[in-house]
Amino acid sequence: MTRRVAERSWRAATASCEPAWTTKIQYPRGSFGMATENSRLILTRRPEPGRLADCFDFQRSRLEEPGPGEVLLQTLWISVEPYMVLAASGALAARPREARTRMQSLMVRYAAGVEIGEAMPGPAVCRVIKSRHPGFGEGEIVTSYSGWQSLALDDGSLLRKIPAGPVPLPAFLGVLGIPGLTGYAGMKVIGAPRGDDMVVVSAAMGAVGAVAADVARQAGAPTVGITSTERKRLQMVEELGFTFGADRKAEDFSDQLKQACPRGVDVYFENVGGMVWWTVFPLLRAFARIPVSGTLTNYMPGAGEGERDRVPELMKQVVPRRLRIQGFAVFDYPELEDEFTEVIGDRIASGAFTYVEDRYEGLGSTPQALQDIVDGKTSGKVVIHLAD
Repeated sequence: MTRRVAERSWRAATASCEPAWTTKIQYPRGSFGMATENSRLILTRRPEPGRLADCFDFQRSRLEEPGPGEVLLQTLWISVEPYMVLAASGALAARPREARTRMQSLMVRYAAGVEIGEAMPGPAVCRVIKSRHPGFGEGEIVTSYSGWQSLALDDGSLLRKIPAGPVPLPAFLGVLGIPGLTGYAGMKVIGAPRGDDMVVVSAAMGAVGAVAADVARQAGAPTVGITSTERKRLQMVEELGFTFGADRKAEDFSDQLKQACPRGVDVYFENVGGMVWWTVFPLLRAFARIPVSGTLTNYMPGAGEGERDRVPELMKQVVPRRLRIQGFAVFDYPELEDEFTEVIGDRIASGAFTYVEDRYEGLGSTPQALQDIVDGKTSGKVVIHLAD
């Protein structure tokens, strides 16, 4: 069951941003001539602390007909993800490497930053509207890495067809996409929960955290989800299947965790870092496993400046408590992709897995959606609706 938490519309605070661009962009099939106008959001400057939404502006460009081996895509849904803060900040840098598989190619794209004047790359759900590629027909729905734009020419190397079925299309950007696979692989391989483990997941209502927690529940382990408001804390327990919830912004956050985990924590799935990490850290039991998929609080420029160095405090405990702290990327586990798609897809279709999405409307809402993620204003996976 999908729970739609929010639908929002936002207009960029720039004079060149036309209101029409914040609405659905619907192109009738068969309406494309020799060249087609594309709307995209480009990065105009690197973000400053706390300011992301005004770093992008619209640009219109003309796309020619697809050449041999290419397809023309219409964007239906766009994914907005925390790593895009790093990309916009220039903290990611393109490192060319040989890519022999689709997952390796995706890894190269994820690791690449975005330059000033470029559109943010990223996952999207698209419709093939023109094809000169033998593997894709017009009208097929695919996942792509075409990013923040209404149309795209693509060589098909990163496309994956979405089968017809009961699963909503945005799920293939979240709980059935790269974020979901991240949670699935990290929890299954590194977290390796057992029925008697106490499992804590930060950013637990996002796609990564939601799937990680679901893997733990399937293993029979109680789950504690960390979120950012009292409302979301209650929602996790009452609607999403968590055993306990904790509000990281509450004054008694530490006490909430201690009450939820009286024996300590065996598995901690880390998505946030910062104060959340240091609140969970004293509760980690001997041989605790800590999959680290990201540290959102450290992504914005200036994060952590002026704070004291606590690395020695951490390292003094790693050996005595036999802690396993392992950073990972989803691309480390390509062999799990088909298994993940089948397992989580079946659970979504059957209603056994409940998740949350924040759905924003229109391409112009994308920068504000990214800012809302950083500010903790979103509830679940963030997607942008462009067209039906």
